[in-house]
Amino acid sequence: MENLKTWMVGLDFTEIDQTVVVYVKQLAQVLKPKKIHFVHIHPFWPDVIHVHLPKEIREPDLEEMKNKMESAVHQEFQPSDLIDCLILEGRPSFDLWRETYLLDIDLFVAGSKPKHKGRGIMPRKFVKKSFCSVLFVPEGAALSIEKIWIPTDFSEYGVWALEQAAQIASTSSNTQLICQHVYQYPHAYYYHDFPNMDVHSLIKEHAESSYEKFIASVDLNGISIQPYYNLREHTTIAQHVQEEAEAQEADLIVMASGGRSQISQMFLGSTTDKLVQLEHEIPLLILKHKKKQVYFWDILTGT
Repeated sequence: MENLKTWMVGLDFTEIDQTVVVYVKQLAQVLKPKKIHFVHIHPFWPDVIHVHLPKEIREPDLEEMKNKMESAVHQEFQPSDLIDCLILEGRPSFDLWRETYLLDIDLFVAGSKPKHKGRGIMPRKFVKKSFCSVLFVPEGAALSIEKIWIPTDFSEYGVWALEQAAQIASTSSNTQLICQHVYQYPHAYYYHDFPNMDVHSLIKEHAESSYEKFIASVDLNGISIQPYYNLREHTTIAQHVQEEAEAQEADLIVMASGGRSQISQMFLGSTTDKLVQLEHEIPLLILKHKKKQVYFWDILTGT
């Protein structure tokens, strides 16, 4: 399991920044990062648009912006070698993508806004091709992490997610881990007159058996975990995950995505991708194996 030791936190000078900074402070007390970079990228506009913008946008005072960021960050973090503040100009999605690679970032943190307030600084293409793990922090996120929700399909990525969740939970005796598995009827069921209860019982029993084998392979360091099963009905697995996590008042959702190969680790799995696009009331941690090399194809597709 990769450690999350070097962080980057995206700020956009909106009201959600305070929530993000406070949440990062609380999480840092648990995970003990070695470095946290707070960053804002002021968008660089094409000339055809630039000339029509107000002067304060055309000619931003970057030093004033940095002072404003430092003031907000230092309300929660004492000035130290642990943190620094960066103000850059460029294309937000591409430059964040590039900076996470250049600074060897393990975890990128950003605010998650409702759609009617815009998507903030974290567009979908950045999440899909990020070199590192990503944490979304919604407005009003709970600061204490007492219940961690871990959706799983019993894959190797599920092991990784559970181990990271156990690491977070290990610092508190009150934190509960819940491992959710969404199972479904075989496609043939919908075209044939199978007995409903018989099929349901068999599929659930298979899921329970798979869970027992899966959990035996995970190093939880003595942390207890509770299984949670759902039958998929008339909705996506991502919606099941979010709805059940909200209903159970989870404080954090942890999922692992991407592969270890150069191609597969660039992209999210379909369920994770759909979950990213939903509006969030619960912080969402997407774990990805960090890329060690960048190739010409990465540069072409990074824009």
